[in-house]
Amino acid sequence: MPLTNSDIIRILNKSLDPIMKIHGFVRKGRVYYKQSGDILFLLGTKAVGNYFAAVTGFPSHAFTLAEGFWIEGVDYWNSKVNLTAPKIILPDVFSMNLCFHIQDNADGNIHRKQLHPYPNEDRNDLWIMPEDETEQSDFLEEMQDQIQSCFLKKHEELLSLDKLEEYSIDRLHQYNLQRGYTDDKEFERGDYGGNLLNYLDYAVLFYKKYGFTEKYEKLSARLNDWCVVNKNLFGRKNQQLN
Repeated sequence: MPLTNSDIIRILNKSLDPIMKIHGFVRKGRVYYKQSGDILFLLGTKAVGNYFAAVTGFPSHAFTLAEGFWIEGVDYWNSKVNLTAPKIILPDVFSMNLCFHIQDNADGNIHRKQLHPYPNEDRNDLWIMPEDETEQSDFLEEMQDQIQSCFLKKHEELLSLDKLEEYSIDRLHQYNLQRGYTDDKEFERGDYGGNLLNYLDYAVLFYKKYGFTEKYEKLSARLNDWCVVNKNLFGRKNQQLN
């Protein structure tokens, strides 16, 4: 019989629970999380679903594997997280604006390295469990290796403040610099949504939280300037600076 999504979840849990537990992670549904001080580390799998499958020809149980981290108090437009019983609410590791990522890609997807017989071989961000049980062990071993090298071996580096800044704020800064959004460029109405606003939002909160007074004051002024130029354009309130 063809694999179902329930089959995939059962196989993944059996494969990943032990290695994630060794590193201090707890699982809720298809997401593993670990709180270390102000940092919440996340790793999760997400099925592509029936609509995607119908359009592309991939099986609906194909899944993406994503990692990310969330810094308490440094969140995009006040996303909420609550790690207390009885209900655990986690930020969405698959939403690009809610989490930073250890890898360089913007969505945090952990890719396959092996060649695969997919309908579109360029989609190595999709993981498809082999139907043949004899092939599943190699598939799972590759996935475990990728999780180890792309996430687990690196995540504790972020407990160092300079590494935390490098992997979060510095990466957003460099992304915008590469697209010509320099630190002294004047704002024009409508030209600066997306990642520049994300960067200013995050950076103001980050530098305020960790006591970088000079950077906080400079970027607060930049965020204020952005809000003045783009007043009401995005229905946004300048709540961080109040």
